[in-house]
Amino acid sequence: MRDIFLTEREREILKLIAHGCSNKEITGKLFISPTTLKTHYYHIGQKMDINLTNCQDVGTIRVKMVLRYWQNICKEKQKYDESKIM
Repeated sequence: MRDIFLTEREREILKLIAHGCSNKEITGKLFISPTTLKTHYYHIGQKMDINLTNCQDVGTIRVKMVLRYWQNICKEKQKYDESKIM
């Protein structure tokens, strides 16, 4: 898996998803429109190589995004830990 570089806002959205917030709660907390949130989902999906057109429901997309983001964090931590050893 390649490194994923997300904007601060994209990371914020993923954290809210991980905490179980609904789309309505996310848009309210971040003061953005539902259309803006969908645009963020699209950009996050592109960066994470998630094909949003093949996902049947929003829940599946949200879970895939959080899992992919978590995998990337774990990979970065492993690289950091290995660099400390050398």
